[in-house]
Amino acid sequence: MTPLTPQQVAALREIVELWAETPFVLIGASALGCWVDMHWRQTHDLDLSVACDMAAFPAGLDKLAGWKRASGREHSWTSAAGVRFDVLPAGRALLRQGYVEWPAGGRMSLVGFRLAFEHAEPVNVSRGLTIPVAPLHVLLLLKMVSFLDRPVARERDLADLALVLKEGVPIEDRFTEETIARNIDVWVAGAFLLGRRLAGIINASERRSAIEFLRKLRDPRDTDRARLRSLRASRLAEDELDALWDGFAVGLGSP
Repeated sequence: MTPLTPQQVAALREIVELWAETPFVLIGASALGCWVDMHWRQTHDLDLSVACDMAAFPAGLDKLAGWKRASGREHSWTSAAGVRFDVLPAGRALLRQGYVEWPAGGRMSLVGFRLAFEHAEPVNVSRGLTIPVAPLHVLLLLKMVSFLDRPVARERDLADLALVLKEGVPIEDRFTEETIARNIDVWVAGAFLLGRRLAGIINASERRSAIEFLRKLRDPRDTDRARLRSLRASRLAEDELDALWDGFAVGLGSP
């Protein structure tokens, strides 16, 4: 996994102690780094989701010594050692609602967040410190939803997604009975398998978001400059990127 700094480890230990009885999960780029070597970029923030509703948020973070909330950004916190966290509440009521409505304004979708909690896997991030982390195929969906929410602000997510499709599944794990039987090229087999894993757990709402993302990405009339930027950031040719997304779509069972 991508190594954490001593300051990040210390801050996570505080979180684990604070939320000993409250489910939480690591998401975002820092979670991707637990499964894939994020050689294409560094991330210094840690992204968490905590199983509480707005009435209970920030679930005790404001009681931790030295922790501060960023001005005007209810979800952004800084630990006493200067570690930045983005924290999203995702309690039962919020998950049913499907989004977080911030008191200061703004809305964030929670589509797919139930999967982050239900399928989280324990990861040892430092000696004596294990935290729940969303699996790779779920992180793909969360990044798609995040991009649909804020396309301009989340441009770099496209590069993350492309490179995870390319490198997320080790070469030796791409030769399954299905990929061999279907004669799926090894280049796209990893993307296909990630789509297949996601297809087995998503509900109708989550599937609609994934298909909407694919539609937007494939639409030649979409002038969103993010797609071009993702090509530069990922260093993939357009036909290579298209092949990866096509493989993912086949695995997902998308039209």
